[in-house]
Amino acid sequence: EGRAGEAAAAYSHHGRVRRSTNPSELIGDMVNRWWAASESGDDAVLYAYSRDAVRVLNGLARRHVEVAGRLSGPELIVEEFAPGDLAPRSYRVGDELCCLRNRTRLGAARDPSGKGVRNGTRGIVQAIDPLSREVTLATSDGRMLRLPADYVKRSTDYGYAWTLHKGQGQTVGQAQRGDAGEVARRRGRAFVFGAEGLSAEAALVAASRATDSTELFVLTEPDETLSPGDGDEELGRAWSRSEQQRLALDELETGAEIVRLAGTSREALGEERDTLVSLIGAGPAVDLTTRQADASGELGISLVQRDEAHE
Repeated sequence: EGRAGEAAAAYSHHGRVRRSTNPSELIGDMVNRWWAASESGDDAVLYAYSRDAVRVLNGLARRHVEVAGRLSGPELIVEEFAPGDLAPRSYRVGDELCCLRNRTRLGAARDPSGKGVRNGTRGIVQAIDPLSREVTLATSDGRMLRLPADYVKRSTDYGYAWTLHKGQGQTVGQAQRGDAGEVARRRGRAFVFGAEGLSAEAALVAASRATDSTELFVLTEPDETLSPGDGDEELGRAWSRSEQQRLALDELETGAEIVRLAGTSREALGEERDTLVSLIGAGPAVDLTTRQADASGELGISLVQRDEAHE
């Protein structure tokens, strides 16, 4: 409804906003609170906007689980997949995993329910087959699934922390059905890192994941001295900015800078090469050679792109 300022003030009023000038201190406090919530029986999940922050959160959270003696058996080393997306992972029995892609047909032997897995399915590793590299997962909705090796590599990650993008559509704190048919619900709690940098769209995703409570962790500048009310206004202003508006402004700024550089002399442009590269990318690497044959297979054409031509 566009009432971002009211929302930020409400979170602050209920003690759900925590601020620090120290990133390590802030993220450590966040993980400690997540762990306390998990230990009390709550369904708790960590969130952040960037994948780098999520990897740090997953590492710290998994360390809590390991120190508590919840991990057992040999490690299944899962190599990197799609560089920049899924880093190398090491799974053990007791690890919490998340599924990142829909696969409705796993086969009756792997999924007796026939429901398969969906993007956002979470579960705890119950068994690992070191030969087939399959992982048996006890899902949060009470099913037992065997995930094939290719799915484990391409479409799973630790489930302690999520990017807000991957968490869209997820509900933390859903009702669960036990073996005897009884229905119980764990309290859903979300912990969000870097709330001060969220757009309106990302803030809405963050605020609507958990059924019971959401805590926001805000990183402030070392020289920034804000009263509680001022801090709420800053947070509200951040949440009022649309991602589409931000992208449009970025495009305008980039376009203006490229026009400026286009009218610059060759000598001056050489001095500003770093600026140009940061805007439009470094382009192809040095000597790129391709061969192209005609229908008879006799003609070969080599195309070499040199540093000078690229500049």
